[in-house]
Amino acid sequence: MDIDYYNKRTTILNQKRRELFLELNIVQDIDDANNKHFNNLKNVKISCIMDEFTYHSFEPECKMLQIKPDLWKIQFDNFQPDLFFVESAWRGINGSWNSKVNFLSDELIGIFHYCRKKNIPIVFWNKEDPVHFNTFLAVAKYADYVFTTDIDCISKYKKLLKHERVFLMPFAAQPKFHNPIEWIEREDKVCFAGAYYKRYPERNKDLNVFIEKLSKIKEVDIYDRNYNGKDANYMFPPSFRRLIKGYLPPKEINKAYKGYRYNINLNSVKQSQTMCARRIFELLASNTVTFSNYSRGGRNFFGDLVISTDDGERLIDEIINFSDDIYYAKFRLLGLRKVLREHTYRHRLLYILNKISNFSVESEDDQVAIFANCTTIEEIQYIIKQFQNQSLLNKHLFIISDLGNLEIENDLVSIYEEITLSEMNIIKNKYPYFVFFSPHDYYGRHYVEDFILSIQYTKLDALGKCRYYYFDNGMVNLYEEGLSYHTTEEFAMRRAFIRSQAFSSEQLNTIIKDIDEGVLKAKGLSIDEFNYCMNFTGDNCSTVDDLVVTDTGISMNKLYKIAEMIEPSMEDRSEWIDDVHLNKSSIMLISNFYPSYDNLYSYTFIHSRLLEYKKNGMIVDVFKYNNQEVSKYSEFYGIDITTGYYEHLNSLLLNGNYKTILIHSLTEELWGSIKNIIKGKRVIIWIHGAEIQSYRRREHNLTNTRTIENAKIQSEKRIAFWKQIFDLALGSDYSLHFVFVSSYLLDTVFEDVGMRLPEKYYSIIHNYVNEEVFVFAEKKTNQRKKILSIRPYSNHNYANDLMVKTLLELAKEPFFYDLQFMIVGHGKLFKATTKPLKKYSNVTLVEKFLRQSEIANLHRDFGIFLVPTRMDTQGVSRDEAMCSGLVPITNKVAAVPEFLDDKCGIIVDAEDYKGLATGIKKLYYDPDLFSFLSKNAAERVRVQCGKENSIMREIGLISPRQTDL
Repeated sequence: MDIDYYNKRTTILNQKRRELFLELNIVQDIDDANNKHFNNLKNVKISCIMDEFTYHSFEPECKMLQIKPDLWKIQFDNFQPDLFFVESAWRGINGSWNSKVNFLSDELIGIFHYCRKKNIPIVFWNKEDPVHFNTFLAVAKYADYVFTTDIDCISKYKKLLKHERVFLMPFAAQPKFHNPIEWIEREDKVCFAGAYYKRYPERNKDLNVFIEKLSKIKEVDIYDRNYNGKDANYMFPPSFRRLIKGYLPPKEINKAYKGYRYNINLNSVKQSQTMCARRIFELLASNTVTFSNYSRGGRNFFGDLVISTDDGERLIDEIINFSDDIYYAKFRLLGLRKVLREHTYRHRLLYILNKISNFSVESEDDQVAIFANCTTIEEIQYIIKQFQNQSLLNKHLFIISDLGNLEIENDLVSIYEEITLSEMNIIKNKYPYFVFFSPHDYYGRHYVEDFILSIQYTKLDALGKCRYYYFDNGMVNLYEEGLSYHTTEEFAMRRAFIRSQAFSSEQLNTIIKDIDEGVLKAKGLSIDEFNYCMNFTGDNCSTVDDLVVTDTGISMNKLYKIAEMIEPSMEDRSEWIDDVHLNKSSIMLISNFYPSYDNLYSYTFIHSRLLEYKKNGMIVDVFKYNNQEVSKYSEFYGIDITTGYYEHLNSLLLNGNYKTILIHSLTEELWGSIKNIIKGKRVIIWIHGAEIQSYRRREHNLTNTRTIENAKIQSEKRIAFWKQIFDLALGSDYSLHFVFVSSYLLDTVFEDVGMRLPEKYYSIIHNYVNEEVFVFAEKKTNQRKKILSIRPYSNHNYANDLMVKTLLELAKEPFFYDLQFMIVGHGKLFKATTKPLKKYSNVTLVEKFLRQSEIANLHRDFGIFLVPTRMDTQGVSRDEAMCSGLVPITNKVAAVPEFLDDKCGIIVDAEDYKGLATGIKKLYYDPDLFSFLSKNAAERVRVQCGKENSIMREIGLISPRQTDL
């Protein structure tokens, strides 16, 4: 055979390939749903090309066959699949598809052709989006249905594929392998089971932070996926090697997942709204507390159920919380329930089948019959109340009582004097699961649901609670002899769950006659100890009730609905102009500034508000309006932040279904970018001062004629803008309301603008001070000798020069070295301003940002807060110090007298540094006065700026009926 022969054969093959491509390219013309009918998931047959992890995840749910490149035709003919599932596989079965899927091999094209001829739906899942969108795009073009881990890729797929059959499919967990059943004692350590990738520097940076910080609190063990490998690109640095325990093959991964109280998850993709590491789902399903680096996708799925941050100090704060065993157990139960409820591969497969079929595929019947014996009307009323409180929807209550025929206006409740065998046969055939309630016990909201969710990972016929709480002598106690998530041989019926078909009707009738004292002798699984208390009949029981976590992520039902409505992407769109925005709330807060782990002082008073809103059940989405930073997603102490500019903001307001907009420090530029979009929405604008006041209020910051003239021009523009805003508030086009943080600010603003709004258009609500963080502890009198200053050093408003002059004045006093000073701050003026103080041995200078917890710790050690000022529209840092019991020494300027008088601090005239020094001297010689002022300072702040007078008023203003989603 010569070269011409090969050339001719190549030409013929290429021609055939082109013809096949043309044939396959008709996928956009197929019906949106096939006429497939699936009514039993276990009988669904799927031929597939999958990598090992994916195959083992789906395989327990239906009949699956891994296709081999050299045998595919025989396999298809013999197996006769209902659908063909190809994922973004790198290797496939035994590595036989290596480089064949992404390069659209002849074998794969042959399979596509076969499926088209046989009317077998082709499903493609790109689990590598968004990173490998282009790598597998050729495969997506020839699939009937495309699924992606990244919701942000859907619009691109729809545009390029020219059809709408593109859907979201994130990772999940397979409860058959990843579940809470304990088989090894958990060590009180942190584990990381994974690999090191030199090509991901940000991921490696995060891992370094995690190991450094967590190892200060707990021991850390590492299982290296590439242990003993020779490639330097996949080797942990030498500093990690002392922590490496070896290698775990996939079938032994539960040694890591279940052998430790805590695990580390690392995401390589952080900015996708739905793509995050597979390990998060598996760890939560394993009932393991998970620390993860930041991922917007992880935050969207699980909210605060995963500790998701890049900040090491926050990790330390969080892991300390888990030293409380009850908090630890309740926290991980929420994560487990979330995964079992909506993030298993069964859920994912059901969704796929529903999308490719005109017929709905339902999951296994989860209907539950609940039985209770009652002897009084009060017991019946109590049991019905417990029944109605259950979160599970598919339930029916059967009450056995000899009180005669009682009329109950509830179709889900039936009352029998006695249940006959024939009646029991009917009941057990309709309800596959039975639960038994005692009228003397308490059943929490998720009691029944947690049993139903548990059958996903056990085939045992009985479940119960062998470790449980009971009420005795006015106390709720834990019965600790039993174990959670272990098998056992018997259960008390009053806290048992059974598969009804495993028992005869005679046995079931015997069981329900003795629920209170009966014991079921059967091998079963004991689940968690919560949502139940024996011999307790109150309306709630906080000891066993769930931990309250407001943000548990966005539900998959909502995510699916949003994903299905995504339109094809438009031409020439910026990368950060969203085709879809996943909002957790109908309320958006917009601010030019928001604190970050690198800038702790930036508008912390906004952040403290949002934390309290969330604690009280109201989530607010945050948009940081900034053209100086790259558009991105981030978080700060559990608050999700989107940073971007006007295009991004407009996209979110258009697509995010926001009903209420909160704005802090409105500017003309920001208003110009949103004014047309926010019509018809409720808009609440907080006014803090600098964004609106005349330049005259802050003239001390102006150093020469040129800066004064420029400030005048800017001031005139600013005031003209705000007059326009106030005028718009009086019109009908906008629904605007204004919040001023002090009466002083309100009066000066109306004076500067030259108009006063009617009272219905504004509120005066002070900035919040958190008394749970800044806790008052009675000060010892010798603490009056310890003086603290914590201030920004960004401008002259903060009057730090007066602080320095005060210390220089005090240095003339004979008692000066009996005093201790700590000066903490950060900003461009710090070094120059504090330089004169370096010579004093009793003055400590600290140039750094402090976290709130660090500030609160310092408050405990000091007695006086030296806080001179030239302009404060409130003075939050001063109020926080007062709340901790420090005596404030400050100036009588601006709004200060509204928050402070001589009964709770020392207040002197403007610029009077000698008066400040005299105040410290006065307290030095009068310890009783110090104690008096300290107690009064704490009390005043708690009343004036505490939760009831600030946060709860704001929540009432924002969301009278809790409009958050």
